[in-house]
Amino acid sequence: MKKKKIPLIVLGVVAIILLILLSVAGIYYFSGKWKLQARIDHVEDGEQYKENLLNIMVLGVDREEPMGGYDERGQIGQADAVFVVSLDLKTRELNIISVPRDSMIDGMMPDIVEGEYNYAKMQLCLQYAFGDGREESCELMRQQVSKLLGIPIHGYAAVNFSVLPVLNDAIGGVDITMDQDYTFIDPAFVQGATLHLNGQQVRDYLQGRDTTQEATAYYRLDRHKQYIQAAYQQVKVSGIQNPFEIIKLMKSVDDYVVTDLELNEILQLVRIGVKSEFDMDHIRVIEGEIVQGEMFEEFYIDEEKKEQLVKELFYR
Repeated sequence: MKKKKIPLIVLGVVAIILLILLSVAGIYYFSGKWKLQARIDHVEDGEQYKENLLNIMVLGVDREEPMGGYDERGQIGQADAVFVVSLDLKTRELNIISVPRDSMIDGMMPDIVEGEYNYAKMQLCLQYAFGDGREESCELMRQQVSKLLGIPIHGYAAVNFSVLPVLNDAIGGVDITMDQDYTFIDPAFVQGATLHLNGQQVRDYLQGRDTTQEATAYYRLDRHKQYIQAAYQQVKVSGIQNPFEIIKLMKSVDDYVVTDLELNEILQLVRIGVKSEFDMDHIRVIEGEIVQGEMFEEFYIDEEKKEQLVKELFYR
């Protein structure tokens, strides 16, 4: 049987979630507590909006080199994973929303000469590529995700793929039971097998897909959900509790992460996040219809179901 090609795809969400969950206790509030609250204090989104929600956009970028430093816009990597991590700072309720990378939007393409934007229909993942590969790209994505979901985005973090094995191994790896046969990715990935994933193997499991089949980028999200839940539980039992170890780890991946969150804010997110009750039911995927376009698959969001989900998670 011919081995299927495994393309470079998304998983930055897992890397960032591991970054903010790498401790189970003993983290001081520092000034991060007030800085996080200050991010949402100015938001006025109607009387029924949950006032204590902090919404962080998490992106996975399909580049392995350090972030930024690319000359040609449109060729600096795509945001192949788009998630919103929503944390209630008061109740500690944690929810994650996955926005399909192929969602169709009115994309913004900067005109460097004229100093303004041109607009064109494109997949959401491409919006990142039309920035600078760092803060500008994240800000463009922030605007699009906020508009798409109709909620405020209070912060962002973007990561490229090469940090995933580092973060996974820092918590001791993760046990995963194969819910389907994925031997086209790795001969060990037999349906029903329970494996302890480390290093490159975890990337293969989360990145691999059969590109000869339709909608594999969308259905692969089930594996992402499974891994996030398993990694979250592993963090709680791994014994990684020292904030200085978290700081050391973050410094080691600093060139591969772009975020507007300060260090004390991240430590505070760790403190709150690991005390949350969290399982796969708290990871929600935006639903819609997948259509084959002229060149690539296009995802059209089911607006009614999206509004129901946003109302359920963000409004009283």
